[in-house]
Amino acid sequence: MMCLGMVLLSMASAVTFFDGQRVKVDLCWLTPPGESWQVVGDSIRIINTNMCLEVYQGSTAPGSGVAISTCNNATRQQWTIKNGQIITSLNGMCLTADAEFKSLARIEECHGGFSQKWKFDRQYNQIILVDVCLNVGPDWPISPSDQQRNGVPWFDETGQRIEAHGPGFIKVGNRMYWFGESQKNDNLSSHGVNCYSSDDLKVWTDHGSIFQNDQISGIPFQGPYVIERPKVMHNATSNTFALWFHLDDVNYSFRRVGVATSQDITGPYQFEGAFLPDGHPSLDMSIFTDRDGTNYFVRSVNNEYVGISKVSDDMMSTTGIISSIPVPREGMAIFRDDDGSLYMITSHLTGWSPNAMDMFKKASTEMNGSDWISIGNPTWNDISYNTQSASVIRCQDDKGASVFVYVGDRWNYYGPGGLLDATYVWLPIDVKNEANIQWMDYWNLRMYDCMSF
Repeated sequence: MMCLGMVLLSMASAVTFFDGQRVKVDLCWLTPPGESWQVVGDSIRIINTNMCLEVYQGSTAPGSGVAISTCNNATRQQWTIKNGQIITSLNGMCLTADAEFKSLARIEECHGGFSQKWKFDRQYNQIILVDVCLNVGPDWPISPSDQQRNGVPWFDETGQRIEAHGPGFIKVGNRMYWFGESQKNDNLSSHGVNCYSSDDLKVWTDHGSIFQNDQISGIPFQGPYVIERPKVMHNATSNTFALWFHLDDVNYSFRRVGVATSQDITGPYQFEGAFLPDGHPSLDMSIFTDRDGTNYFVRSVNNEYVGISKVSDDMMSTTGIISSIPVPREGMAIFRDDDGSLYMITSHLTGWSPNAMDMFKKASTEMNGSDWISIGNPTWNDISYNTQSASVIRCQDDKGASVFVYVGDRWNYYGPGGLLDATYVWLPIDVKNEANIQWMDYWNLRMYDCMSF
C-alpha cells in the first residue's frame, strides 16, 4: 500500500522538513514522520509539526505541484474534504496523484476518478490513494531529478507542469533549449509553441509561449491552425533563429511548413510564411543538424514516404530531396554515431495510438542517397513502451564519446483520448548493441556517463 508523504532527508529520528518540500505518494509504512498527517481546521499538516500542505507558490494552473510549508493560514494552505476528494480553496481543484511509487502530487480539475479518491486512515494518520500514501520524502525535487521517472508528468523549476510535446532541442552556449507544442487541449486556437531551457537536462526553466496561433497570417483559410513538431535552427551567418513547424488545417489537408524567426533563442518569433517543401505536401516533420552544422529537413511526404532535403542557407526553404525511405512513416528522429553511421527512428502511422517503432540505418555515411535499411524495432515492444518517437539528444561522456537519449511522447497517459495529460519518456540508446532502447522506470544520465551535452 502507498501513501501521501514527503521525501525525508533522513529516516532517523531527527527529521528535517523545509518550506517548498514536494509531496508525492509512495509505499505506506507504519508511522514514518513524513507520512503522518492530521486535519486542523481547514489545514492538513504533518503531525506534531507546524508544516502544512499547500499548493506550491499558490499557483492556480492545472498540474501545479503540491508541497509543505510553514503553516500561515494562507488560502493556498486551505483545503476542503468532501466525498473522498481533497479540494483546494484557491480555485476548487482537487488534490491528484497517480497510484504509482513516487508519483508527484498536484492539483487538477476535479473529475472524481481514482487519482482523486483519498482515504484517511485514522489509526496511522495516513492519507491513502488506492494503495499508496501521501508522503514527503528525500531526493524528489520539483523538476525531473537525477533519478529520472518516465511516463509521468514532469515539472519545471517552479513546480509548473512542462508542456512541450512533439519536441525539438537545440544547444546554445551552455544551455539546452526544449521547444514543443503547448498543452494538447481541445481549444485549437490556444495551441502554440513553448520553450524551456536547462544546463543539466534535469532542472528546466520556463520561457513561456514563444509563438502563438493568432500570429499566423496570409494563409488562404481562416484559423485556428494545427501547429505540430516545432524545431529551431540557428543561422550563424545572420545570428538569427528559425522556427519550423508542421502547419495545417483541422482536416490535415493544407500540409505545409510554417516558418517564424527571431533574433533571440527565446523569442518573440515573427511569422514569415508557409511553404510546400520541394513542391510536395508535408506532414509530420523534424530537423537534423549534422555535426558540420548542415541542417536537414525530414518529413512525411503526403503520408506516402519519408523525404530528406537540405535546408537553404537562409533557412526559409529546402533545396530538393536528396534521400528517401519508400514507406509511409512519421515521428522521424535522425542521429549520427561517432563512427559516422546515420540512424533514423520512425513510427508507423496510427494517429495518437502507439505502435512498434521502426529504426533505419544508412548503408553509407553520406546523407545523399536512399540506402536506408530497416533494422527493426529497437524497443522490442509492440507499442514502443506507449511512446512515439520525437527527438534524439546527443550528450558526451568524460572522454568525449557520444551518448544518445531517445525522446518520446506518451500521448495516451490516461488511455485513448488522454492528450490533455500527454507525458514524456526519455531512454538511453545502446548504439553498441544494435541501437536497442531498453525500458527503465527510472534512469540517470550519469549511469551512462553523460557528463555534458
